[in-house]
Amino acid sequence: MAAFVHNTVAIETGYDPSTSQMKYYWRRWGSHMEIFPSDGKVWMWPSHGIRIDNRLLVFCSRIQNDPKKESFGFEGVGSQAFVIENPDAEPTEWKMKPVMKDDSKVMVGSAVIQQGNYIYVYCESEGVPLHDIFLARWKAVDFAAAKFDGMEWWNGGGWSARENRKPVMHEVSSELSVQANPRGGFVEVNSQGWGASDIVMRTAQKLEGPWSDAKKIYHPPEGDHPHVLTYAGKAHPELKGADLIITYGINGSDEADVNGQMSLYFPRFARMNWPNR
Repeated sequence: MAAFVHNTVAIETGYDPSTSQMKYYWRRWGSHMEIFPSDGKVWMWPSHGIRIDNRLLVFCSRIQNDPKKESFGFEGVGSQAFVIENPDAEPTEWKMKPVMKDDSKVMVGSAVIQQGNYIYVYCESEGVPLHDIFLARWKAVDFAAAKFDGMEWWNGGGWSARENRKPVMHEVSSELSVQANPRGGFVEVNSQGWGASDIVMRTAQKLEGPWSDAKKIYHPPEGDHPHVLTYAGKAHPELKGADLIITYGINGSDEADVNGQMSLYFPRFARMNWPNR
């Protein structure tokens, strides 16, 4: 009997995707197959994370079934963060503990970046397929200690409580990355749209923006095939081999395609140099 694996972890050995290797991990938690444990009928969809000293912190969206016909079959019901105390161990041996649970419709942890004494976390609003993106931050010393009481949100002119937060980007697809631009400022990357989506880039001088309009930088060729979806585009500043290393996911829009094509549901890599050099 096949089991539905709610989430996995892939470890890449090497920093150049053209020569590196990848290994996938999952484990059993009761009746569930996953790395990050479910909470009853709610399962975890890993987002972004960051390593501070010897601790790894990973944000997850909390997901549950949604029987409505117009839905994708699931919906987000909040966020969960886990601290992993032994990140150098095999993921099946990770010792993790939940350190933050947020039941709001804003998913915390779409992208995480450290600048100076703060950890900045991009968060996406409820919406399908496009979202508003908010920006939160913690002091790095509190973040390292998994203390989240001091969370602040960008309100359009400064930092304040959640109730006054304002979006820093609009109409962005789920999952994204933000990294420093070696030419100054910052770069945001995501898959834009639904189905045969393109990968786009935005730029800004500050993490809170203002961000530029989205500019197409790559068209995943797999999206030209019938019933194939491309999504989850993001960049990885830690990887080598080009100015920008991008990954994206592919899936099938039909259950028969998903079950019959083993090439689906594996990450794809693309590399490019900075536009307009």
